[in-house]
Amino acid sequence: MNQKSSSSGFRLGSDDEGTDPYKEYVHPKPGRRGNEDPRVAKLSRRLTITSLLMPVLVALMVVLGYGLLEKRAAKIRNDDTQTVQTLMAELSELEAASGRLEEQVAETARTQESLNQRMIERETPMNEAFLAFEKMSETLGKVEERLNGIDEKLGRAEVRLQRIDADKANADRVAALEKALEDLKKTDLATRDARLAALEGDIEPVKSDLQRIQGVLSAIEEDRTRDRAELRETVESAKAELGGLSKDYRQLKKDLVDVLSGTIDQKELNRAVQNMEKNYRAEVKGLTRSLDAKDRTLSLLQSQIKNLESRVAALARSRTPLGTPKPGAFIEQNID
Repeated sequence: MNQKSSSSGFRLGSDDEGTDPYKEYVHPKPGRRGNEDPRVAKLSRRLTITSLLMPVLVALMVVLGYGLLEKRAAKIRNDDTQTVQTLMAELSELEAASGRLEEQVAETARTQESLNQRMIERETPMNEAFLAFEKMSETLGKVEERLNGIDEKLGRAEVRLQRIDADKANADRVAALEKALEDLKKTDLATRDARLAALEGDIEPVKSDLQRIQGVLSAIEEDRTRDRAELRETVESAKAELGGLSKDYRQLKKDLVDVLSGTIDQKELNRAVQNMEKNYRAEVKGLTRSLDAKDRTLSLLQSQIKNLESRVAALARSRTPLGTPKPGAFIEQNID
C-alpha cells in the first residue's frame, strides 16, 4: 500500500499510522463514495453536467436553426412577393398596351370600314350609270335594227324602180310607174317619220338617265375636291405645328442657356441641352411619321380619284350623241 519514507530510511505502513487527534475532520465530498477514484468522480461530474447541458444546447440549436430558417423563409417570401408584384406591374402594363393596341386596331377597322362604305357609295352610282348605258345601248341597237329594215325596203324599191326604168316601153307606162314610185316614196317616208318619232319617244328616258348620271359625276367631283382640300389643310396644319415646335425649341434652348449658365457647370448644361434635343428629335420623328402616314393616305385617295376619273372618262367616251336623225340621213355608230 501507500507508504511514506523518511530521510532516515524508516518506513511506516498504513496500519502503523495512528489517528491524529489534532487533525481537522474533513467531510467527504458529495457524490464521492468511500475510496472512489477522484478522476472517476470528476468524469462523472462532467458527464452529469454534459447530460444537463445537452438538452439546453439542443434547444438552442433548434431555436437558432428555426430563427435562421424563419429569416430565410421571410427573405424568400419577400423576394417572391417582390417578384409577384413586378410581374403584376408588367402584366398591368401589358394589359394597358394590349388595350391601346385593341383601340388602335378598332380605330383602324372603323376607318377601313368607313373608306369601304364611301367606296361602295361612290361605286353604286357608277354601277347604275353602267346599267343605264347598257339599257341605252340595247335601245340604240333596236333603233339600228329598225333603220336597217327601212334601208332594206328602200333598197328593194330602188331595185324595182331600176327594173321598171329599164323595161318601160311608152310614156304612159313610164308616167304611171313614176307616179307609183312617188307614191311609194311618200308612203315609206311617212312611215319612217312615224317610226323615228316613236324612237325619239324611246330615247327621251335615256336622256333623263344621262342627265342624272351627269349629276352623280358632278357630286363625285365635288367630294374629290373637298377631300383634297381637307387633306391639304391637314398637311399644312401639321407643317405649321412642326415649324412652331422648332421655333419653341430654339427659344427654349436660348432661355435655358441664359438662365442656367450662371448656376450649373458647362457639362450639366450640355447634358440638359442634349436631353432636350433628344426629346425634340423624338417629337419631330413622331410628327414625321404622322405626316408620312397622311401622305400615304393622300396618295391612296389620289389613286382612287384617278381610277374614278378614268372610269368617268371611259363612260364619257362610250356615251353616244342623242338626237333625231333627219329623214333620208342615217348615222352609223359603233355600239359596244
